[in-house]
Amino acid sequence: MILPNGVTEASMRAALTEFSAIVGNEWFFGPENERLTAYNDAYPLDDLAQQGYMMSNASLTWRGPENRYSVAVYIDNIENETLKATSFVQPIVGLPVVTLEAPRTYGIRARFNF
Repeated sequence: MILPNGVTEASMRAALTEFSAIVGNEWFFGPENERLTAYNDAYPLDDLAQQGYMMSNASLTWRGPENRYSVAVYIDNIENETLKATSFVQPIVGLPVVTLEAPRTYGIRARFNF
């Protein structure tokens, strides 16, 4: 086995023994760019996975004297993208379940402190 500089065979074997104790004896090392979906999940969700995205929110708040009251305007999900919050396969029936984030939402909030 080829070892990195400064790593002894004894320390490598000890590390592998500890690794096996944590994750078990069935594991796989392969090229970094190889997709291992089949090893990650019994129900691969490649088509349900959320791709990278950007979601912006903004708000502007005006506060009254001594913070007794405030009024805020806000907008969430400015880009109005359809985003998957969660996705999984329901284990008993085997149906995919996807929860979506809220679409663009805007409004006014008022607060009064007593």
